[in-house]
Amino acid sequence: VAACGVKIAKMSGRGLGHTGGTIDKMESVPGTRTALTQEELIKLSETPCNTPELKEAFLLSCITGLRKSDILSLSINDIEKCDDTYYIYKKMKKTQRWLRLPLPEEAHHILSKLHAKNGDTPYFFAHLSPHHLGEHLEVWLEDCCISDKHITFHSGRHTCATLLLTQGTDLYTIMRFLGHQNINTTQRYAHITNQMLSSATHLLNYQLRGLTAS
Repeated sequence: VAACGVKIAKMSGRGLGHTGGTIDKMESVPGTRTALTQEELIKLSETPCNTPELKEAFLLSCITGLRKSDILSLSINDIEKCDDTYYIYKKMKKTQRWLRLPLPEEAHHILSKLHAKNGDTPYFFAHLSPHHLGEHLEVWLEDCCISDKHITFHSGRHTCATLLLTQGTDLYTIMRFLGHQNINTTQRYAHITNQMLSSATHLLNYQLRGLTAS
């Protein structure tokens, strides 16, 4: 896999959606899933959550694209190291297919912190109850003033795919990154490419306007 996950970091003038200009907002398209923008993800990461492990779990989903079921069952035994690179090597619960995913630096930091805190168990989220996660997530989003989108835990997975695409990752790589079985599932994110092309075209038209003025 060429891509190594989404980075939650402030970038001076160049977010993951940079195409010469920045796509600040992803339009809602029928058949697609809601995702957070780079700016919203940064804001969310900086906002305290009343359920701290939920914050870690959701951010981990946004960074790695893992489903909730695989996040909550993730253990130290699913992490391997090869040539100074850490990987998640895990059988996905939904598909029963094995996924080998390079572990981004931010994700490694989150898991290291959780492992140090939960040394009594190999599971990173052993103390996070799966019940009422949606309600706790909604409260956290409201505290972050993100209320104009229907965001669920699964939106973290869509956020990861959307941000990877806007930073230029091709659909085939995203398919492998998310563990999709075929490219048709991944193509639901192709509308982002169209928005990127439209944004680039408008920017180019603006830059070349002076050439046609005469």
